Amino acid sequence: MNVGESVRVGGLDVTLKQFSPVTPTEGGLDGWSYYGAEMSFENVTDGPQAVMADAQVRIENIYVATVDPLVMEDIEEGDGAPLATMRPGETQTGWVVFGVPDGSEILESFGVYYIDDEGNEVVWWNNIL
Repeated sequence: MNVGESVRVGGLDVTLKQFSPVTPTEGGLDGWSYYGAEMSFENVTDGPQAVMADAQVRIENIYVATVDPLVMEDIEEGDGAPLATMRPGETQTGWVVFGVPDGSEILESFGVYYIDDEGNEVVWWNNIL
């Protein structure tokens, strides 16, 4: 998958809209860089679907490690990804933010990884940085 493409994961159409550096409005750590994945989630079922992006999304390097998303209340680029149950037909869009130590090799080859609570998964591989 590439940035901008959607994939159906369980009962959701999940789209990685963009991946880019972000600047926390407060609380950033010296020696760390921050990256945001803007994602949208559309419930394509006839029942409720849960999204808990802080548990379901991570940045992954096939050679090195995984990095879980940080809980960032405010970033300049937009709202955080939803942590809620969505009704049928509802779409939510938001950001998942990752903090990566400066000099880390994790971004040399990485993907944004999403898994739902039934074990369905997708990775968007990215080489923009």
